[in-house]
Amino acid sequence: MQLVNLLTILSDGKFYSGQTLSRLLGVSRTSVWNYVQDAKKLGIIIHSVRGKGYRLKESIELLSIDSIHSGMTTGALEFFPELDIHLETASTNTAVLANTTANPVCLAERQTQGRGRRGRHWSSPFAKNIYMSIVWRLHEPVESLDGLSLTIGVSVARAIEKSGIKGIELKWPNDLIFEGRKVAGILLEVKGEVSGPVRVVAGIGVNVAMTDDEAENVDQPWTTLSRINGQHVSRNMIVARVLNELAFELPRYKDAGFAAVLPDWSKRDYLMGKQVVLNSEKQAITGVAKGVSQRGALLIETRAGIQEYRAGDVSVRPAT
Repeated sequence: MQLVNLLTILSDGKFYSGQTLSRLLGVSRTSVWNYVQDAKKLGIIIHSVRGKGYRLKESIELLSIDSIHSGMTTGALEFFPELDIHLETASTNTAVLANTTANPVCLAERQTQGRGRRGRHWSSPFAKNIYMSIVWRLHEPVESLDGLSLTIGVSVARAIEKSGIKGIELKWPNDLIFEGRKVAGILLEVKGEVSGPVRVVAGIGVNVAMTDDEAENVDQPWTTLSRINGQHVSRNMIVARVLNELAFELPRYKDAGFAAVLPDWSKRDYLMGKQVVLNSEKQAITGVAKGVSQRGALLIETRAGIQEYRAGDVSVRPAT
């Protein structure tokens, strides 16, 4: 796709004349201009200066199948044999379901209808974050999926930590937190019969280099890996490491369930010991978070003792 080729050339943030771009792409200067307009429709800011040419407002790293594959283990390449990258899609969760191969992976530079837990909007600026979905096919009934989102959370946290970024915590059931600010989230959807087989669609979003202007509609504290790290973080590297961790943990989860990673979750548990409020469809439960069970349920100590909760939206209660 010529638009991808144009963005690849401009990705270093330097000026390129229309004539140079025309020669490198093998198209007319009018076509170059049209590609620039297409890029702007995706929300990409390209400066045009007479006598200098075109350049991106800032350098970007495009997602690359070759770059991702180069960072994946042999086991991960076998587990995830199909990898698709879209410049733009409504939702990677929706797009990945169109792929009928075993354990497909779908990534996008931009989503137009990205969403998080409980239908919340997930900000999706072009080439700034990771928007990724995988499909995992299981023959077991849906009841066996307790704790799967937590297992995936542990996998993503490990991948980030192996990239040199420390201090990531896990907030039940599906958020990754750094110093109280969200840096990543996981959304699970299950397709199929209750008795199995099922297709589990796992949407994984990671904030990598999003700016304040690009996140003006985000309604909760957030941060990015680049901000935490103080320098550029490669999205291709993070994707490869996440897939490496998932290729290891998903088969283990199939055999041993969430209990296999419970110790890893517990040492990153953001809610542990905090006063929390759990909002379910029927009521709000207030108490002290006491970790999670071997099946991935949230444990809250209330006046009635320690109770288990498998679903709900939990928040930390402000100190009084």
